[in-house]
Amino acid sequence: MDFVSLDMKNSAEKYPLTSGLKSDMEYKHPISESVRLLQEYKVEHEFKTTVVKEFHTVDDLIKIAKFIGSDARYVLQQFISSDTVIQPDLHAYTAEEMVEMKKAVEPYVKTVELRLVKEV
Repeated sequence: MDFVSLDMKNSAEKYPLTSGLKSDMEYKHPISESVRLLQEYKVEHEFKTTVVKEFHTVDDLIKIAKFIGSDARYVLQQFISSDTVIQPDLHAYTAEEMVEMKKAVEPYVKTVELRLVKEV
């Protein structure tokens, strides 16, 4: 395995809302264990959140950043609405809003990367 990208759906409190899981017991241990294994075995990796207005606030992203740790590479990916998404009524943050979120998260992780539909 050369590289792992771990999808961090949301902060612990909002994980069931974002992932569709009914119980926090379904995700807490597996997510924590995955983060620990990536850090322990030094596999090149990133943590990624697809940021959706209805699911994420700056505070949620900061909580995720604190959870994954100060040595982490954290990717904030702009949501893209399309006909194939499960919930078509979801909305993306603007590129400018994503830049502000990146700035808010930067103090908590080693690297923050934005993946935007359109660059600012």
